[in-house]
Amino acid sequence: MWEKYATSSCDRLRAENPPPTLDADGLFTPASVIEFAGRRQCTVMVQSDLVLTVTAKAATSVVAFAPGRWDPVSILAACTRAQEREAFEVDESTAEPENLNGLYEIRIARVVAADGLRPYLIRTGKYEIDDELAQRGMQTLAFLSLLSGQGREYYVVRRALRALEDVGLVVIKPGQQGGMSSAEITWTDSAYISRRAPVVLDEHNALTDEEDRAIADLIYL
Repeated sequence: MWEKYATSSCDRLRAENPPPTLDADGLFTPASVIEFAGRRQCTVMVQSDLVLTVTAKAATSVVAFAPGRWDPVSILAACTRAQEREAFEVDESTAEPENLNGLYEIRIARVVAADGLRPYLIRTGKYEIDDELAQRGMQTLAFLSLLSGQGREYYVVRRALRALEDVGLVVIKPGQQGGMSSAEITWTDSAYISRRAPVVLDEHNALTDEEDRAIADLIYL
C-alpha cells in the first residue's frame, strides 16, 4: 500500500489511514517507524533494538533514542536524506521563536527542518519583515506562512504540513476536492506549550499581502 502514497490518491489514503501513534514518551516503536517511513515512500530494515536503516533512493542508518524506541524527528530526517533531499537542524542558540497563539514553535520547527523546510534564517536576509530587515534567527517566510495557515500553493509548505501530520502535531481534514488547498488543518495538543483549545489554520490568521508575495520569491538564506 505504501507506494500509493506517492500517487494522486495520497490525500485520500492519508485521510483513511491515520498516522502511527507515539508512545507515552513521544517515541516510535519499530512497527511505528515502518508505518511512518512507508507514508513517506521509504522502507525500513530493523537491524537491532539500537539500529535501523531507512532506504529510498539512498540508505541511511538511525540510532535508537532508547532500546527499541526512535525519535520521530530523527526518522523523518533519515527519510528526507534517503530521498536525497537536504534535512536541516534548528540552532536553538540563534532561533527567535515567537510561539504564536501558544504554539511550541521550536518543536514544530524541528519537524519541518527535518523535512527540508528551513524554519529560521541563518544569516541576514535581503528582504524586510514588518519593516525590519530580516536577521539571523528570524523565521523564514515559508515557516511564517506555515504557522499562519498560508502558502499551501507551495510544495515545500504542503510537504511540511504532511510531516507535521505524521508526527501528530496537526490534523488535516481534506477539503471537498480532497486536496490541501481547501483542507481544514488543526493544531493538536502536542503542538502547544500547554494544552489549550485548538486553533484552525485559515484566512483569519493569514500573512499580509506583502509577505505572501514575498513567499513566491523566497530564498532560504
